[in-house]
Amino acid sequence: MKLATVGFLKKEDKIILAKKKQHIHVGEEKLDKSKETYNGYGGKFEVDTDKDIEDTAIRELDEESGGVKGDKKDLVKIGEVEFFWPNNNTNDPNMFVSFYIIDKYIGSPIETDEMYSPEEFLEKDIPYGFMMGADKEIIPKMFENKSGFLKFKVHHFESGEYKIEEVGEINKEIKRNINVNEKFRVNIV
Repeated sequence: MKLATVGFLKKEDKIILAKKKQHIHVGEEKLDKSKETYNGYGGKFEVDTDKDIEDTAIRELDEESGGVKGDKKDLVKIGEVEFFWPNNNTNDPNMFVSFYIIDKYIGSPIETDEMYSPEEFLEKDIPYGFMMGADKEIIPKMFENKSGFLKFKVHHFESGEYKIEEVGEINKEIKRNINVNEKFRVNIV
């Protein structure tokens, strides 16, 4: 299972998004409809450099945004998604992605090798129709939920279709304990 993050920069009442310049790759597979879709800043967990998934979020933000600096304590988790690729008939996802809002950071994102120039959107104006398949359905729910974070499972099929299963909501009171436990899961995987 691959671990990854997506971080959405928030500037006052706006969300900063950028289009991806390349396809997202998971191992040898590339997600065909990921290039030139709007997304936050993120990427895969690196065993050699990241102690936990929050390290991944901060490192990827810096790399993909052209130097924006954040702090792990300022990450606000808004969702977790388990992705299952076609022909995966197990209970183990191919990819586990943690989604965050980052509203305290230093610097301004710029165009990079991985992302086009950033654009700011009011939440009500986010171009969900220009995001990857399941993201256009999951991410609005994550932004609307103000009491904790949401968990989803997304099953992809050979036809290109997918099925989304909303697993539940983790409220803010127990969210801190889950973030601590995530570190153990990351180290075990």
